[in-house]
Amino acid sequence: MDGRLAGVTARTAAYAEAGADGVFVPRLLDLGVLREPARGLLPVNVMAGPGGPAVVGPAEAGVRRIGVGTGVAHAACTAARDVAVELLGEGSCGALDGSPDFSALNGLFGK
Repeated sequence: MDGRLAGVTARTAAYAEAGADGVFVPRLLDLGVLREPARGLLPVNVMAGPGGPAVVGPAEAGVRRIGVGTGVAHAACTAARDVAVELLGEGSCGALDGSPDFSALNGLFGK
């Protein structure tokens, strides 16, 4: 990880010199290592996901932005797959239990 940290540090300095206003360090999930670039020249952005720390960890390490990338789309596809598997397998719709109705969905978008 030392080599990767050195690379992040060098890129951060180069980005700052070029006028960037932040640096993105995907797949860097070790909070001990993450603290170093977060103390650097630019705000640090990371990607949260499976196997990573809870959001509070990177925030406490000094990270300024935490994204989930395509994680929400992956979760939606997983839910759609689960519904299809149940419908085609058991013929039931239990995977749809707890889904919001149209009124609740529209409320999420201010309609």
